[in-house]
Amino acid sequence: MTRFRQLRHIDDMHFWTGFVLGISLGSGVTMTFSQPTFDANGPSDESVDVWLPPRSCYVMTHAARYSWRHEIRAALFDTVDGVHVARGHRTSLTLRGIAPRWLPPPRSTATADTATADALRTSCAPA
Repeated sequence: MTRFRQLRHIDDMHFWTGFVLGISLGSGVTMTFSQPTFDANGPSDESVDVWLPPRSCYVMTHAARYSWRHEIRAALFDTVDGVHVARGHRTSLTLRGIAPRWLPPPRSTATADTATADALRTSCAPA
Protein backbone atom coordinates (compact mmCIF):
# COMPACT_ATOMS: atom_id res chain seq x y z
CA MET A 1 0.00 0.00 0.00
CA THR A 2 1.35 3.41 -0.98
CA ARG A 3 1.48 6.06 1.69
CA PHE A 4 -0.39 9.07 0.40
CA ARG A 5 0.59 12.51 1.58
CA GLN A 6 -1.05 15.87 1.01
CA LEU A 7 1.40 18.59 1.99
CA ARG A 8 0.42 21.21 4.57
CA HIS A 9 -1.21 24.20 2.89
CA ILE A 10 -3.99 26.77 2.80
CA ASP A 11 -5.97 26.59 -0.44
CA ASP A 12 -5.11 29.49 -2.74
CA MET A 13 -7.16 32.58 -1.91
CA HIS A 14 -6.49 34.27 -5.24
CA PHE A 15 -8.42 31.72 -7.32
CA TRP A 16 -11.07 30.39 -4.91
CA THR A 17 -13.89 31.85 -2.80
CA GLY A 18 -14.52 31.45 0.93
CA PHE A 19 -15.31 27.74 1.15
CA VAL A 20 -13.75 24.36 0.46
CA LEU A 21 -16.05 21.34 0.44
CA GLY A 22 -14.54 17.86 0.46
CA ILE A 23 -16.17 14.47 0.01
CA SER A 24 -14.25 11.38 1.16
CA LEU A 25 -15.04 8.16 -0.67
CA GLY A 26 -13.50 4.81 0.22
CA SER A 27 -11.22 4.64 3.23
CA GLY A 28 -11.29 7.17 6.06
CA VAL A 29 -8.26 9.32 6.82
CA THR A 30 -7.04 11.84 9.40
CA MET A 31 -6.64 15.43 8.26
CA THR A 32 -4.35 17.51 10.46
CA PHE A 33 -5.00 21.22 10.89
CA SER A 34 -2.15 23.39 12.20
CA GLN A 35 -1.73 27.04 13.03
CA PRO A 36 1.46 28.90 13.96
CA THR A 37 1.46 30.17 17.55
CA PHE A 38 3.93 32.36 19.42
CA ASP A 39 4.63 32.34 23.16
CA ALA A 40 7.49 33.02 25.59
CA ASN A 41 9.34 29.95 24.22
CA GLY A 42 9.13 31.22 20.62
CA PRO A 43 7.15 30.02 17.62
CA SER A 44 5.45 26.63 17.55
CA ASP A 45 2.52 24.94 15.83
CA GLU A 46 -0.82 24.19 17.42
CA SER A 47 -2.36 21.18 15.68
CA VAL A 48 -5.68 19.36 15.67
CA ASP A 49 -6.37 15.97 14.07
CA VAL A 50 -9.79 15.50 12.45
CA TRP A 51 -10.94 11.99 11.46
CA LEU A 52 -12.72 11.96 8.09
CA PRO A 53 -14.72 8.71 8.11
CA PRO A 54 -15.50 6.80 4.92
CA ARG A 55 -18.30 8.43 2.87
CA SER A 56 -18.07 11.71 4.78
CA CYS A 57 -18.23 15.37 3.82
CA TYR A 58 -16.49 18.39 5.32
CA VAL A 59 -16.73 22.14 4.73
CA MET A 60 -13.95 24.59 5.58
CA THR A 61 -14.92 28.26 5.98
CA HIS A 62 -13.75 31.26 8.03
CA ALA A 63 -10.73 30.46 10.26
CA ALA A 64 -10.56 26.83 9.13
CA ARG A 65 -10.31 28.08 5.55
CA TYR A 66 -8.02 31.11 6.00
CA SER A 67 -5.98 30.69 9.22
CA TRP A 68 -5.39 26.95 9.66
CA ARG A 69 -3.18 24.96 7.29
CA HIS A 70 -4.34 21.42 6.55
CA GLU A 71 -2.60 18.25 5.43
CA ILE A 72 -2.93 14.50 5.23
CA ARG A 73 0.24 12.95 6.61
CA ALA A 74 1.83 9.90 5.03
CA ALA A 75 0.87 6.83 7.09
CA LEU A 76 -0.25 3.22 6.75
CA PHE A 77 -2.86 3.65 9.49
CA ASP A 78 -4.61 6.33 11.56
CA THR A 79 -5.34 6.24 15.28
CA VAL A 80 -9.02 6.90 16.01
CA ASP A 81 -10.16 6.87 19.66
CA GLY A 82 -7.08 4.83 20.57
CA VAL A 83 -7.67 2.20 17.84
CA HIS A 84 -5.39 1.75 14.81
CA VAL A 85 -7.40 1.96 11.57
CA ALA A 86 -5.60 0.77 8.43
CA ARG A 87 -5.74 3.09 5.46
CA GLY A 88 -7.16 1.68 2.27
CA HIS A 89 -7.99 3.16 -1.11
CA ARG A 90 -9.49 6.65 -0.83
CA THR A 91 -10.89 9.03 -3.41
CA SER A 92 -11.52 12.64 -2.49
CA LEU A 93 -13.66 15.12 -4.39
CA THR A 94 -12.89 18.76 -3.61
CA LEU A 95 -15.27 21.54 -4.60
CA ARG A 96 -14.39 25.22 -4.44
CA GLY A 97 -16.11 28.38 -5.63
CA ILE A 98 -14.24 30.27 -8.36
CA ALA A 99 -13.31 33.84 -7.44
CA PRO A 100 -15.36 36.35 -9.49
CA ARG A 101 -12.21 37.83 -11.10
CA TRP A 102 -11.74 34.53 -12.99
CA LEU A 103 -15.29 34.24 -14.31
CA PRO A 104 -16.15 35.49 -17.81
CA PRO A 105 -18.20 38.68 -17.96
CA PRO A 106 -21.96 38.10 -18.08
CA ARG A 107 -23.61 38.12 -21.48
CA SER A 108 -27.20 39.05 -22.11
CA THR A 109 -29.52 36.10 -22.79
CA ALA A 110 -30.72 37.61 -26.08
CA THR A 111 -27.17 37.96 -27.41
CA ALA A 112 -26.23 34.41 -26.41
CA ASP A 113 -29.42 32.96 -27.93
CA THR A 114 -29.00 34.90 -31.17
CA ALA A 115 -25.35 33.87 -31.52
CA THR A 116 -26.23 30.21 -30.87
CA ALA A 117 -29.10 30.31 -33.39
CA ASP A 118 -26.86 31.95 -36.02
CA ALA A 119 -24.14 29.33 -35.47
CA LEU A 120 -26.66 26.49 -35.79
CA ARG A 121 -28.15 27.96 -38.98
CA THR A 122 -24.67 28.26 -40.49
CA SER A 123 -23.50 24.77 -39.51
CA CYS A 124 -26.77 23.06 -40.52
CA ALA A 125 -27.33 24.89 -43.80
CA PRO A 126 -27.56 22.59 -46.85
CA ALA A 127 -24.56 22.70 -49.16
